[in-house]
Amino acid sequence: MLTTNCLGGAAFQVTARSLTSNWIPNKFQYPYSINWNFGIQHSFGTAYTAEIRYVGTRGVHLDAQTRINKRAVVNAQSFLPTFLQMPSQASLDALPTALCSATDASGNCTAGLQSISNLVPAFENDGFVSSMTCDCPFGSSVYQGLERYRGLKRS
Repeated sequence: MLTTNCLGGAAFQVTARSLTSNWIPNKFQYPYSINWNFGIQHSFGTAYTAEIRYVGTRGVHLDAQTRINKRAVVNAQSFLPTFLQMPSQASLDALPTALCSATDASGNCTAGLQSISNLVPAFENDGFVSSMTCDCPFGSSVYQGLERYRGLKRS
């Protein structure tokens, strides 16, 4: 029997799971960046200078937002093809998968890609039915740039 107390009863746990919208990873990693640069200057005679610089930066363990309990409905077994020319009606009728091939009295799709739940079954079976967002530290970035300058010296 489900209880309704707020100290961890079964009813509270079911409600909490259905309303959970964020997840914090157990192992927190601080994001950091690595920066580097290198430059060379050279004078040619008394009137000309040349300079070239290379700069770079890399971000590690950056927060990347993802929905951990969502999955792609389209996969190798169920997909809609891409046509580069208008297909014939016979080609369309022969497709094994449709976006929505049957609806109920309320107009809800009951067969086809739109009828498949996009929730990961393990999360859905445990009662996590709302979209769960995670700011997980698996993001990264890289920037590299090259700059050159040549010109006349001013006297």
